[in-house]
Amino acid sequence: MRHPGSLRQRLLVLVLSAVGVTWLLVAATAYLAARHELDELLDAHLAQTAAVLMAHVLEEEHEGDLAIGPVPQLHRYARRLAFQVWDQDRLLLRSPSAPSTRLSPLDYGFSRGGAGQGWRVFSARLPGRTALIQVAERSAPAGR
Repeated sequence: MRHPGSLRQRLLVLVLSAVGVTWLLVAATAYLAARHELDELLDAHLAQTAAVLMAHVLEEEHEGDLAIGPVPQLHRYARRLAFQVWDQDRLLLRSPSAPSTRLSPLDYGFSRGGAGQGWRVFSARLPGRTALIQVAERSAPAGR
């Protein structure tokens, strides 16, 4: 038995399925592209923060006033960010959210690290000096 609208219904289902699959592919591609751009932006932020810390450390080193120990936490989201300033194996300065061990074994570049805390870390050495700057952002949700 033939149904009068069966060909039309099959075409409609076929077209709607094709549109749905195309929409899902476009959405997935847009999500991955946006995620990549966000990661790039956050990495650039970490590198810029390290550069600012380098400038500060160089200035303080020049004046002989580099503080030793933790600095105060000024914002509630600060626990998702961390920084450390090392002179060889001695921790000179760190944020409250930073562990007392190195965030990453690398001396330069991006890495994952932080003793199981899920940190994205940027490390850089001060030019011509032994000081090491490590800036990190927690990629996993912080404990409450």
